[in-house]
Amino acid sequence: AEELGRRGIFVWDGNYYALALMEELDLEDTGGAVRIGFCHYNSVEEIDRVVDELGQLSRISRISRISRI
Repeated sequence: AEELGRRGIFVWDGNYYALALMEELDLEDTGGAVRIGFCHYNSVEEIDRVVDELGQLSRISRISRISRI
């Protein structure tokens, strides 16, 4: 959520009252899950940008994990 915010995409993170699930997934100590809220007034271009940014972050994350091996 923090990195997306730096890129101008404003989302939330947390456990969303699913504490047991976040603990089971070992996510609670790292901020939980990211929540993206789209509404009827979001444009297709805005949604495409979010998808593109998530793809970039996913690639960066994979490269980072591989480089630690």
